[in-house]
Amino acid sequence: MKDLFEYLNYHSFLEDFVATKKSEKEWFSIRYFAEKIGVDQANLVRVFQGKRHLSVAAVERMVAYLELDGRRADYLRCLVTFNKCKTDAKARACFDKLMALVAPEAKVLEPRQYEFYRKWYHTAVYNLMDCYDFRGDFDALANQLNPVITTTQARESMELLLQLGVLQKRADGRFVQTHSIISSGDAWRSFAVHTFQEATLKLALHSLENHPRQVRDFSTMSMSIAEKDLEVIRELTREYRKSVLKVVQDSNPADSVYHLNIQLFPMSKVSTKTGSK
Repeated sequence: MKDLFEYLNYHSFLEDFVATKKSEKEWFSIRYFAEKIGVDQANLVRVFQGKRHLSVAAVERMVAYLELDGRRADYLRCLVTFNKCKTDAKARACFDKLMALVAPEAKVLEPRQYEFYRKWYHTAVYNLMDCYDFRGDFDALANQLNPVITTTQARESMELLLQLGVLQKRADGRFVQTHSIISSGDAWRSFAVHTFQEATLKLALHSLENHPRQVRDFSTMSMSIAEKDLEVIRELTREYRKSVLKVVQDSNPADSVYHLNIQLFPMSKVSTKTGSK
């Protein structure tokens, strides 16, 4: 069974816990576990299936039964709350608490990789190393970005990128990309990327208000479409991104850093069938 800190879904944790106990002790059963934490057996099965949630009181009884204390007890409590969140904002706030509770020896969540997506300027600094001769002047580096970041942020960003192994210092003193892949586990990727996308939307507004039209391109359109055509538009967007990436790969030498946002969202109520996809 995985360590508690490796779970981002308490339903899965409970299911694995019971399965492990059954393999270790023949007499252990869901009924026995349900009695110990004061939950009806049928309801506990629904919890395993993700159809129900444990009450606060049941969670406390479970913490006591599992003999959890300190960081682990708090992690399990927060994990249950996290899985109950109904809005992205609350889920992200709860997720940050989980990240803070992860024990130093736990490696699955990899906080440094998560941090890469939390701040927009980390990706900007990373891409800037492809076209900017940086050799340690953090004041100049900070001023290369738009909007400008602080010298401290520039220094922290470089430290993070070096720790992640995506940048390296050459013998001549210049920092360059290693082209290593920055991976993010599927279990927490959506929360990190959501935070990053939120930040880039704010950057787009900053660009709209501060950059001349000659160096930016903004276009919008509103439309009414049939539900069946939504996936067609998504596929066209995917093909467009591939085409842009091809241009980027052939753009040599690069001399500036840009960001491309693509959004498609409803402006009216959508059908239950569409909204559930």
